[in-house]
Amino acid sequence: SFLGPVPASGRDLNGVTRTFQTYQQPGTGYFMIDASRPMFNATRSKMPDDPVGVLWTIDAKNTFGDNQKLYQITSGTNADWTPTAVSAQYNAGVAYDYYQNTFKRNALNGAGETIVSVVNVTDDAGKPMDNAYWNGKIMAYGNGKLLKPLAGGLDVAGHEMTHGVIQNTANLQYKSQSGAIN
Repeated sequence: SFLGPVPASGRDLNGVTRTFQTYQQPGTGYFMIDASRPMFNATRSKMPDDPVGVLWTIDAKNTFGDNQKLYQITSGTNADWTPTAVSAQYNAGVAYDYYQNTFKRNALNGAGETIVSVVNVTDDAGKPMDNAYWNGKIMAYGNGKLLKPLAGGLDVAGHEMTHGVIQNTANLQYKSQSGAIN
């Protein structure tokens, strides 16, 4: 059964203690899922593996290509979150709040979809990636080779989430002049 949003805190990649929401499932622990926003749809959600209308941070654990897998980020104590996960979850929340408070936009699609951040993403050869991207469904954050891990940048989260808003509003193709505008 779902015990509702539970406040948590942890240090982000910049060494700042951030507060965010997690989800507790009895007997299993805590998940990096924020079901506290107005977009949360408890009826359609199958927690914790198929939530609807949440901020959800998951981990690629540096898997890649045909072997890429995605893993829940969990904690037994709600206190031992990795700085990368804290950064991605917190920054997604700030960007969500900006769109909600400034434009009354309910998630990237305007209709309360789940906002997914994936951390520890590599390039196609399994090497550290100096990039973050929006693939049409998720925000993916590389840990950097020359750069710091990209999940630590609020500007990066806002940039990638804005690609999602553009996709769901203007639907500019990511090539030529429309790609430049995007």
